[in-house]
Amino acid sequence: MKKSDLIVVILVLSGVLLAVSAFVIPDLFSKKEKETLLNEQDFVSQKDEKHESDTLNLISKNKNTDFERPDDSNKIKIIELPDIIEEVDLEKHITLSVDGVEVTAERIIEGFPEFDFFYITSSGAFSIDEIRIGKTFDSVTKKSVSEVDENIIFYESFEYSDGEKLIDQNRWYSEGLPRHISNSPDSYIIFKESLISDRIESVGNRLSTKATDIISGIGINLNEGVSFNADDNVYISFLIRPEGVVGEGVWGGYFSFGAKPFDAKGILFGKPGDSSAPDDKKYAIDNQGGPLIVTSGVTTEINKTSFVVIKMESQPLKNEN
Repeated sequence: MKKSDLIVVILVLSGVLLAVSAFVIPDLFSKKEKETLLNEQDFVSQKDEKHESDTLNLISKNKNTDFERPDDSNKIKIIELPDIIEEVDLEKHITLSVDGVEVTAERIIEGFPEFDFFYITSSGAFSIDEIRIGKTFDSVTKKSVSEVDENIIFYESFEYSDGEKLIDQNRWYSEGLPRHISNSPDSYIIFKESLISDRIESVGNRLSTKATDIISGIGINLNEGVSFNADDNVYISFLIRPEGVVGEGVWGGYFSFGAKPFDAKGILFGKPGDSSAPDDKKYAIDNQGGPLIVTSGVTTEINKTSFVVIKMESQPLKNEN
C-alpha cells in the first residue's frame, strides 16, 4: 500500500471515531449526572425523613415532661396557695380597750379560736369582777348578761359568800397549771360588794387578792360541750381595780387575765411585771414572762375601777382588697 493510501485510511478511521464519540460520550456523561442527581435527591429525602422523625421524637419527649405544661404549673400554684393562706391566717388582730382607750397588736395564735385555757395570774394586789368570755363583741359589752345567751362561753359575777376561797368553787382550778402561772391559788378570796362601772351592771361580789411574794394563779373550768366554732372570734371583758400599792409584790406586782394558746406563751391583759416593761404601771398586752407586746398608755390607779374589753379577731387575708 502506498504511503498516500495509508494516510487516507487513517483519516477515515479518525473521522469515524470522532463521529461515534459525538454520540456515545455525551450519553455517558448524561447517565453519570442522572445517577448523581438521583443520589442527591435520595440524600435530601433521607434528611427530611430524619428531621421529621427527630421533630416527632422531640414533641413526644416534651409531652412526657413538664417543660411546656402551663396548666400543670398553675395547678401546682393552686395547691400551694391554701398553705400560704393558712399560714397568714394564723396571725390574729388583738385589741385591748381600757375605758374606751384602744391599742392593737398582732400575734400568731395556733388553734384559734380555741385556747388551751383561760386564767388569772398575779403577784400584786387587785380586784376583778364581771368576767365575760364570748363569741361576739355585743355579748361581752352589753349592760347585763342573759342566762340564755348562746354567744357567752363563760360568765362569772362571783356570787359566792364573803371570805370563801375561789379555788373551792367548781368553776375554778389550779392543779396542772405551770408554776410560772401559778404557785398557789390561795390568795384569791371573795370580798363583799361588786366593782362598779357605768358601762355594765354588776351583781354578786368581787374577787380580790393581796400582794404576794410568790406567783398566784388560777384557771377557769369551762362547761363541757362549750366551745368556739372555727369561724368565731374571741371577746373578753371584765372590771378591774388596783389595790394597796401599785408595784408591790414579786416581779413588780403584776396582775392580769390570761388566754393560753396551744404550744405558746400565754397572752396577758392587765398590769405587766417589771421584767416585761420598764414603764410597767400602765395596762398592756403582754406575754406571760415577757416581753411586752404593747402598752395602752392608760395608767393603773389605786381604787379606780376600769372596764377592760379584749378583742381577738382573724385578720383579713393579705391577698384580699
